[in-house]
Amino acid sequence: MAIIDSNGSFVKTNPACTETLGYSETELVVKPFIEFVHPEDKQSTLDEMARQRQRGYTINFENRYICKDGSVRWLSWRAIYNKEEGITYATARDVTEHKQAEARIRRLVEANIIGIIFFDMTGNITEANEAFLSMIGYSRDDLLSGKVQWTDMTPPEWRAQDELAIEEIRATGKWKAIEKEYFRSDGTRVPILLGGAMLDRSPDQGVAFVLDLTEHKRAEETIRKAHEELEQRVIERTKELSEANMKLKELDRLKSMFIASMSHELRTPLNSIIGFTGMTLQGMSGELNDEQKDNLTRAYSSAKHLLSLITDVIDISKIEAGRIEAYPETFPLREMVDEAIATIEPQLKKKGLTLEIDVPPDINLITDKKRLVQCLINLLINAVKYTESGGVTVSSRGTDGQVFLCVIDTGIGISEEDIHRLFKPFERLENHLRVKAGGTGLGLYLTKKLVTDVLHGDVSVESVKGQGSTFTIKVPGDIRQTQKVSIEQSGGDIL
Repeated sequence: MAIIDSNGSFVKTNPACTETLGYSETELVVKPFIEFVHPEDKQSTLDEMARQRQRGYTINFENRYICKDGSVRWLSWRAIYNKEEGITYATARDVTEHKQAEARIRRLVEANIIGIIFFDMTGNITEANEAFLSMIGYSRDDLLSGKVQWTDMTPPEWRAQDELAIEEIRATGKWKAIEKEYFRSDGTRVPILLGGAMLDRSPDQGVAFVLDLTEHKRAEETIRKAHEELEQRVIERTKELSEANMKLKELDRLKSMFIASMSHELRTPLNSIIGFTGMTLQGMSGELNDEQKDNLTRAYSSAKHLLSLITDVIDISKIEAGRIEAYPETFPLREMVDEAIATIEPQLKKKGLTLEIDVPPDINLITDKKRLVQCLINLLINAVKYTESGGVTVSSRGTDGQVFLCVIDTGIGISEEDIHRLFKPFERLENHLRVKAGGTGLGLYLTKKLVTDVLHGDVSVESVKGQGSTFTIKVPGDIRQTQKVSIEQSGGDIL
């Protein structure tokens, strides 16, 4: 507290005043108080003193004083001027720490890359940092003078949302971040993310944090367009691949049809070679010496092997072209098994392998006997090829309208990781019998295709390497029932 005379000199001070400034009362009263004011604040202080003498009081006037130790303190003054006495009665509050805190906050606000504004509930902006000014293109004077209010910057369609935000901030002291837009000074729009809270010291003052979403929205749009372009490319590429796949399928079908239709032309000359070679070997064209017999025997054997390969390839092509039909007939299963075994008995005897047959005599089938025999022979040939000792067993059982036909051997077996390769075309597994056994890798593939595509069944295998394998053919006991279902599902004839 202090009393100041008409000349501007201290007349009386209290201990708090001398303690704050660091001077004794004696040191203060010998000089005009303006000499203790910071040079930068002297003129504004003198101006305020002049206004005070006119209106009779001063409220919350802030200026800086230089203390005896050279430090600077901020004081906030309230004063009453007594005109009759020419004396001013003043009180001052030390607001130095508050000013320092304000300065720190101001530095943080100005250095922030997020837009920050201080506002009141009437729509005035009381302070704004450079990030916000740069975002909207207005000057600080435009905002602080009240020329532009925050309500003016909000497009009409967002104002209802703003009103809800104001209600929320009045009720809770803050509002959840919302996305909206502001008008820039040039009339364009800027997308923003806006959040804020009330200031504790004033129920009508708030602070808002404004994040410019322009780059974010631009990136979103770029990603959206890229996604759309990618989707379109995928659609176009899928269409191209689909068309290419259809062409490949058509070419494959034409290839299969060509080979199937050429079966007669391929077989006829080869059958002639086999026939005439066989007749010559029988001596119908005269006696042959040993060398001639050996050479013709090799030619005859090779021709028979070639015919077998051509037959397999033609069968596969016919199946893939949809040119093989099933021709059902009724027959005892045991009869069909005996017919197949007859073809491999010489190989069994040559290798000294045993043969066991466990096929009930009362099982009858209605299916394509020729194709089923072909499949069983393929499995029996494989069993004999890859069995060095022990034997081969053929067993069968029927259940629920299905017939299971198994070929069991005590051969070299198949590793678990190789089983999935068995029914692929031209696949031959690595083993010590590979060269001796021969073959093209079409037998099991053809068997699978015949059983599944023609006989409407399935083929499975179980094997333990070094112990043997079990191949199982499962077919319907009456293929006509399966054919009927297929016709009804397809809406036409079976090809």
